[in-house]
Amino acid sequence: IYAEQNLVGIDHTEIGACIAEKWNFSKNLIFLIENHHNHLDKDNQNTDTALLHLTDYLINQDHIGMFDNFPINCTLNTSCLEILNISYNIIPEFKEKIIQSFEEI
Repeated sequence: IYAEQNLVGIDHTEIGACIAEKWNFSKNLIFLIENHHNHLDKDNQNTDTALLHLTDYLINQDHIGMFDNFPINCTLNTSCLEILNISYNIIPEFKEKIIQSFEEI
């Protein structure tokens, strides 16, 4: 996001939200697109953003759908686990299911 802002003055979250609005996506989906990296912002935390953050974290951990060695270091904001009412202990099971689903695709 910082590189996008510095290079072109806008980032993919803003562009995505503009496109989603133009395509008449729901307000909730536009909000998620625009705020999918704002998981640390208490004002933007809800079940949908918490789930999106957890999914983003899990996918980035195993570089699913990315170039090999893509330099993303995504950290898990544990408040999303609280919002989703799940334990950190279930993370390995989620990761395994994601990997299996990705391999099936």
